[in-house]
Amino acid sequence: MSVAFLLVFLTYNPTGYSYMHWLIQFDDSLLSLKISVGIFLFILLQILFNTTFSVFRLSGLIVGVITAVLLSHYVLLFVFSGERLETFDGFVLWLGYLLPMTVAFVIGAGTSWPQMITLLSGQEYKRLLGRP
Repeated sequence: MSVAFLLVFLTYNPTGYSYMHWLIQFDDSLLSLKISVGIFLFILLQILFNTTFSVFRLSGLIVGVITAVLLSHYVLLFVFSGERLETFDGFVLWLGYLLPMTVAFVIGAGTSWPQMITLLSGQEYKRLLGRP
């Protein structure tokens, strides 16, 4: 789950310290490095998205996104005070964190779901006890 949060928030976060903010800076000095890092992030995120989609399929993704939006919303309400969310800047900041947190929750759940099912169903122990 932490790898999903790290990759999503390295790609974009509203603080200004992310790949997207680094990419749109208009200095041509590190263009090849920016492209290389972008390709690397794209490949890693594509692997995580494919894993998540193969585990959850479409119906599971819809339920997962709804659950992650609600969870992200309550986490952000706990972190930010109510007075700060009443302003437009607070709402934009809240929305800027809500979308990456939702994506990170869904990707994290999708990548850890097979391991949880294996441990909860006892298949791990069955493999160990099956053959001497």
